[in-house]
Amino acid sequence: MLKNCSKADLKVIATELGLAFDKKATIVQLIDLIKKSNYYKKDTEFVEALVNSTVEERKHLEEIALEKAKAEQGQMNLEQIKLKRVKAELELARLRSESNSENKNENSGENDKKESIESLDSLIKSIRTLMVKLPNRPEGFSYFFSSLERAFISKNVPEKFKAEILLNLFGEKASNVITYIKDDELGDYSKVKAIVLKEFEPTPQVSLENFKNIQRQRQMKRAEYFYELLKPGQIYLHDTNLRLQNSVFGYIVSGSLLAKEEAEIHCGLITDNSELEKTLKEFWEIENIERESEISVTKEAEICEEHFLKNYSRTETGKFLVKMPIKEDPPCLGESRKKVEKCLNSLWNHLRREPKLCELYKIFMQEYLHMGHMEEVIEYEEPDVNYYIPHHCVFRPESNTTPLRVVYNASALTSSGKSLNCIQFNRGTIQNDLLSIMLRFRKHKFAFVADIKKMYRMILIDSNQRDLFRILFKAEVNDPVKVYKLCTVTYGTTSEPFLATRTVQQLAIDEGKDFPLASSVLLQDVYMDDVLTGEDNLIKAKDMQQ
Repeated sequence: MLKNCSKADLKVIATELGLAFDKKATIVQLIDLIKKSNYYKKDTEFVEALVNSTVEERKHLEEIALEKAKAEQGQMNLEQIKLKRVKAELELARLRSESNSENKNENSGENDKKESIESLDSLIKSIRTLMVKLPNRPEGFSYFFSSLERAFISKNVPEKFKAEILLNLFGEKASNVITYIKDDELGDYSKVKAIVLKEFEPTPQVSLENFKNIQRQRQMKRAEYFYELLKPGQIYLHDTNLRLQNSVFGYIVSGSLLAKEEAEIHCGLITDNSELEKTLKEFWEIENIERESEISVTKEAEICEEHFLKNYSRTETGKFLVKMPIKEDPPCLGESRKKVEKCLNSLWNHLRREPKLCELYKIFMQEYLHMGHMEEVIEYEEPDVNYYIPHHCVFRPESNTTPLRVVYNASALTSSGKSLNCIQFNRGTIQNDLLSIMLRFRKHKFAFVADIKKMYRMILIDSNQRDLFRILFKAEVNDPVKVYKLCTVTYGTTSEPFLATRTVQQLAIDEGKDFPLASSVLLQDVYMDDVLTGEDNLIKAKDMQQ
């Protein structure tokens, strides 16, 4: 489930589950944290849906970034081409202006050229028969010029013709070369050769591609070419018979190595004992229970605690009314309804194919409405600040109590790129860790377990924040879509674990005088909404159970 998740994905998932973690935590630590969470153990399908949603959201953002980068790179390449074209046009204009001043001497040289045309053409033809073909790869030009210069010597070619012969040989190969050279330099063979070598010099990318496809150079068989590859410079390695000779390819290593008479054998053994590591880790966790409980809370925890104490209240019936801790102003949220409408249509397409699932879904949502946990929105104009939460079904046929649950995804991004979970503080749960609760539970002679029924839905959200908890719902596939506000702490929001567990603790504090036994249980022996407690005295255990 988690194998396709990046480190950033795992951090988002852990945040959505209300898990506290170190910012420097590794991927292995994050996966271990998620797998040990109560959500993962109790509701794997919800975690899987959250993982898929997070990965899809990240891939979508990566595709947008890649398309943007490609567009910017294309624009940059276009500007570079335009710049090169302007430079070439300026260079050609300057050459034309200089050539106009030399046109006067052109007529005098025409007669000499006509006399040498026939001899030059025949010379070029004869030289072509004595040399290798034009190379197709940049690294072949060194051998090409060696062959060409031997042909010049064989045919006694005058110096003034060498450059022109070279240009004729490259007539087709260099049709797209743009360079700057003076007229008097056109007859200088060494300068024309330098231009050719520079133009066809391989780029680092081409050199790397050719290096991956190394082939033996069959033409270079004679020793006379060996010394053309060498460069000045030798390095003698101390206390060895090796030397490094500089060359066009880099340093060449030559010499001999002393072979040892007796071979030394080195043996090593590496084993992976995951069971031992797991046992040792659990041992240290048990030893550090008391010490870890003394770790000071973070700044974010202090903010959440102060926010809760300042904003919680109780209704006339005794229910708690809390306010979601927000770190960014809600107006930063963009438009969210269109995406939720698509999610609702997709949900109903699935429900139409599953009649049993559809019936359970309608029962669940109608119960939500009848218990006052959500209320219909009747105004025609939407407020300036709102957030629509998409929802989906999680079906667990093996469960006798809750075969279907509706899960809300408050991590769905709005048009501004932010979600409701993005703007909330994440304090996580504030209860004792599960290991210490289990250790105390196993020490009791008489023990019992219980579950706080609908714990989250028993806690009301401040009415001023309920527009941030809007959903879309319809009872039948062809019914019009209606807007509702969720009125209670919602499963799937970032601050939900803190608000729920902190409210339970506050209840224990407020009612501690009247219910001392229950108060101590709520403060010490509750993990999420599960109670694991007991007593050594049967009568006291029964009183506690009552």
